[in-house]
Amino acid sequence: MKKEIPIIIVLLLVILLLLGSALAAVFYVLSPDPASGQPGGNTGLAGFFQGFGLRNAAPPESVVVDYMKTLDTGANGEPFTVSTDGSRLYLDCEPSTPEGRFLFSFLQGAWSFQIDRAETEGLTSKVNVYITCPDTALFEEPLKNKTSEILAQKVEKANSIEEIYDEAGQFRKEVTDEAFWSALGSVCADARQLYSVKLSVTLNLEFYQKQWHITNPAGLNNTLDMRVQALHAAAVDQQPFIQKEYSIEETAVRGPLPDQTKFGATYDPSEVSSLLERFSARNLIKGQKLCWSPDVPYVEGAPIRYYLDDSLLMIEWQEEEAGMVGTFSEIFVADGSQFRRKIAGDDYEYQYFYYATQLAQDANAVLAVGGDLYHHGRNCGIVVYNRTIYRFDPSTCDTCYIDSDGDMHFSYRNQFSTIDEAQRFVEENDIVYSLCFGPVMIDNSVDVTPDNYQWGEIWDTYARAAIGMLGEHHYLTMNLNCGTGHLYHYATLRQAADAMVERGCIKAYTLDGGQTCCTVVNGELVSPVQFGNERYTSDIIYFATAIAGNEAV
Repeated sequence: MKKEIPIIIVLLLVILLLLGSALAAVFYVLSPDPASGQPGGNTGLAGFFQGFGLRNAAPPESVVVDYMKTLDTGANGEPFTVSTDGSRLYLDCEPSTPEGRFLFSFLQGAWSFQIDRAETEGLTSKVNVYITCPDTALFEEPLKNKTSEILAQKVEKANSIEEIYDEAGQFRKEVTDEAFWSALGSVCADARQLYSVKLSVTLNLEFYQKQWHITNPAGLNNTLDMRVQALHAAAVDQQPFIQKEYSIEETAVRGPLPDQTKFGATYDPSEVSSLLERFSARNLIKGQKLCWSPDVPYVEGAPIRYYLDDSLLMIEWQEEEAGMVGTFSEIFVADGSQFRRKIAGDDYEYQYFYYATQLAQDANAVLAVGGDLYHHGRNCGIVVYNRTIYRFDPSTCDTCYIDSDGDMHFSYRNQFSTIDEAQRFVEENDIVYSLCFGPVMIDNSVDVTPDNYQWGEIWDTYARAAIGMLGEHHYLTMNLNCGTGHLYHYATLRQAADAMVERGCIKAYTLDGGQTCCTVVNGELVSPVQFGNERYTSDIIYFATAIAGNEAV
């Protein structure tokens, strides 16, 4: 007899079958597809086991940590780095240009990260990461400052301004490039400590194939080639002109030996005009109007002499002036310390005199003129030497003072009643030395030449000498002397003053005339001298180069 299956068992089997099918459908819907990452790609049983795998997988945070650690080397072994330009975060591969690779070498490894928090819901997670990395936008200001500092050092070390600047007065490209790369290395070395910023980044993850996967990894860029070009432009473009500092020690008894190759002589004014177009000359002139002109009535047979280096421009010429030979010298210096005085024996108490040519040679003067013949036994004016007042006789003459910047100051007869007043004047105006002859011819562009004066027989005719200022570090010396032929005359003081006024002096002072009236260029007497020969003198006024050459200062 055949045994029948109870109906209840059949019903239970049917119910189990339906329940299994429903569960399978649920897992199918919820399980992500391995290829697309979207739900619905697994069978119900696969999805069922996927849920068990989630519990045993590494957490999203550790996946992000492993990912961040690979960024400096890259998954395929190629180098990468992380940085920002102030606007967005970049994962950069190694650049293609040497310039870009230079920047890359400093940025690589100069970053760090820290996991902030993770928010996980089901099979998705968001992990927030703080990344600290160099911000190249912050490089610009320190890079420009460092480049400027290095350029200043190059200017000071250069033997000639032409090594640094072209004829247009612009930095030479090779100079700025070298300064930039040196500055970039210095700034990049401090990138981690000084120029880093902290940025917040969120990485999205999904779980499939038994592990978490980052769905928004950083994309590779190659921005460093362009960024280094932008940094170069920011650091180098519009760098201001840097003037080299020149000076001669105040107490030095002579200047540096001038470079003999910088002297010249010509009968062609166009040669001097060309000289004045050189950048080293324009840098000294600084846009000031010149007294010298190619169109003056030159004395026949007298050459134009000149000297030009980076610290001094001198032009000496002879022209007809009121029936006399006018020997004029126009000088520009880089620093007031180049306008100097030399006294015999370099000691105020020294009792012997020398020719002006001897004193000029001993002083290494580019150009010198006779001084004030301050003879120790003659009481005249207020004598200042090396900032010390050696004589105080304020009633006899006007006194000319030279300060540390090479500017001329005056005191007039009886201006000071006590030596203390004079001492305060010396200290307040930073006076280095004085000249005692006079009178003052021009003061602040005003002709103040007096009608009466104790010294110099001002209404008689003699060889006349004067020194004046035409502008900042810009001077004019003048000798009016007897020549030959139709130039066989001497001058009154009024005629000498007129000559200085006509040439645009803003200040002018009378020096000792007669046989002391002479001009010396490179140790050679170049002007006519009254009675035909030099006279022994106590002092000269001279201009010296500030560029050390064959002899130390």
